[in-house]
Amino acid sequence: MRRLAFALPLVLAACLARTEAEDPLAGSTLEGGVVATADGAAREVRLSVLVAGETFPAGLFREASLERWLAEEVRLPSAANPRFELAWPTHGAAATGELLEHDPDRRLLVRLDPFAGAPETRLRLTAEEAPGGVRVRLEQGPFPADASGRAAADRHRRAWAKALAVLRSERERGLPSTPAPPPGA
Repeated sequence: MRRLAFALPLVLAACLARTEAEDPLAGSTLEGGVVATADGAAREVRLSVLVAGETFPAGLFREASLERWLAEEVRLPSAANPRFELAWPTHGAAATGELLEHDPDRRLLVRLDPFAGAPETRLRLTAEEAPGGVRVRLEQGPFPADASGRAAADRHRRAWAKALAVLRSERERGLPSTPAPPPGA
C-alpha cells in the first residue's frame, strides 16, 4: 500500500504533463470565444488569458516577443516596408495589414488584409495588470454573420486560443515556445 501511495502522485504528474503537451489549453485560464456584435450583424473573436504571477511584461508586443507566441515571423512597419506582417513559413501562411496603433508594452492594433477565409478585419491585442497577474486580450473582427463568416471566426478563434496558451505556458512555466499554427492550418 505504501508503494501505491508513493507512486500515485508520480503517475498523476506524468498524466498531467502529457495532457498539457497534447492540449495546450488544458488547465488554461482562457476566456471568451466568438460573439455577436451589438447589432447582431457580425461576429467577433474575443479572447483573454490571465498570465498568473506575471509582473507587467515590458515589450510584450515587440517583434521578438511576438515571434515566441503569435507567429513564426513578425514584421512591424519600417521605412523600408510600411506593411505589418505575420508569417508562418513552416505552414506556408502569411497575413499582412496596416499597423494602426502600437505601444510595445500595452497594445497592438492592426487592420489585417483578408486571410485564412476571413475578410478584412481588425486584430487588437492588449495587456493590462490584473489581480494575480497580467490579462492579455485578443479581439478580431468583424466577421460576417453568415455560415462562412462563422466558420472563419471559429478557425481564427482556435488559432489565437492556441497562441495565447503558448504565451501563458512560456511566461508561467518558462517553457520553450514555438508559435501556434496560423488560422486554418
